[in-house]
Amino acid sequence: MMQFVHESASVRVVFGAGSIAHLKDEVARLGFRRVLTLSTSNKRNLAEHAMRVLEDRAAGMYTRARMHVPVETAVEACTEATRLELSLIHI
Repeated sequence: MMQFVHESASVRVVFGAGSIAHLKDEVARLGFRRVLTLSTSNKRNLAEHAMRVLEDRAAGMYTRARMHVPVETAVEACTEATRLELSLIHI
């Protein structure tokens, strides 16, 4: 598998086998103290793995995400981030 890092003014993509090992460093690079891990319910195991990699930067997990997110789901995720006292980034 090819490995690469792509970065532009609005997007940074870290791609390749084992890239998740750099997740904690990427979060720190962005200046975040703690982050909320989002996933769909059927990918919960991957979200749990991300939380283990994040260690003390993992604030919690929200597993009700889905493609074409309904506004109610986005509001629930924002409410959870607020409950965990996290900063939000609006994209």
